[in-house]
Amino acid sequence: MTGKGLEKWTVYIDKEIAEKFKILVIRKHGKMKGALSQEVNDALANWIGAHTNVANVQSNINPNFKVHKIFQQVKDYLLEHYMIKNNRQISDNLLRRAIAIVRGPDERTIRKWLKEFKKAGLIKPIAPGIWEIN
Repeated sequence: MTGKGLEKWTVYIDKEIAEKFKILVIRKHGKMKGALSQEVNDALANWIGAHTNVANVQSNINPNFKVHKIFQQVKDYLLEHYMIKNNRQISDNLLRRAIAIVRGPDERTIRKWLKEFKKAGLIKPIAPGIWEIN
C-alpha cells in the first residue's frame, strides 16, 4: 500500500500486541503485499470513527498509558479464555476475575482498576452487576 496521499509513520507498539496483530493479518490475507498497512489504516479509521461519534465523546479520550495497557491485558484475557470482544456486556464477576488474573486477587486492587477503567471510559455499568467493555 504505497502511493499518493499516503504518509509513512514510525511508531512503537508493544511487542505482544504487534505479534498478535501480524498473525491475525496473515491469517486474514496470507502474505499479501500491503495487507499490514491496510489493516493498520482500517484500525485507525475505526478508532477515529469511534472517538468522533457524538454519542461516544468522552472527556478523557486518551486514558493514561498504564491504564490503557492494563485494560488491554484484561481484554486479551477475556478474549482468549471467554471469547469476549469489545462492546460486549460482561458480568461483574467475570470482569473482576480477569482483573484478578492480570493484576492480582486483592479486592483493593480489583476495586482500583474498576475505578480507573470506568474513569477512563473503558467500561461502563449497564445494569447492576453488568458492565459493557469498550
